[in-house]
Amino acid sequence: MVLEGSAQYDPVAAAEHVGAAARDDIIVDLGLRLEDHELAAHRMDFGIAKEEGTRGFTQTGGLVGSFHYMAPELFRGNNASKQSDVWSLGVTLFEILTGHLPFKGKRDDVMSLILNISRDQAPSAQKYYPYIPDKIESAIKSALEKDPKRRTQSAEEFFTT
Repeated sequence: MVLEGSAQYDPVAAAEHVGAAARDDIIVDLGLRLEDHELAAHRMDFGIAKEEGTRGFTQTGGLVGSFHYMAPELFRGNNASKQSDVWSLGVTLFEILTGHLPFKGKRDDVMSLILNISRDQAPSAQKYYPYIPDKIESAIKSALEKDPKRRTQSAEEFFTT
């Protein structure tokens, strides 16, 4: 795959090793650079990171994060996890490569966005940019699996696939 990483130099994977889940990764949170002809992602902002296994809600019961990048299970009240971080990475890579978010809601309607994320399949990234290699398309598709058990299981796995 074009993306490469390990816990040694990939902050998302490193956070997983200490039990922290970022809850949402957005483009401005990730630094990208070319390393040995491969694109490497580096997490730059852990502003709303939370210990893995804790609930994705604030004390007042509100969701925290950027909804476009949040995994569907977080909207159902499930805990932030490695798999929810993988979802965010999949959304971010989709957006970087295509210039589009995979899920959209009606203008100023957060509920339609949440419903789309929760039940609609992501479009193919190749629909927007047909030159995306099949291997990367497959990695994005796996990262955007609705069922966290069927999703790529960690950022480290995502970057080494």
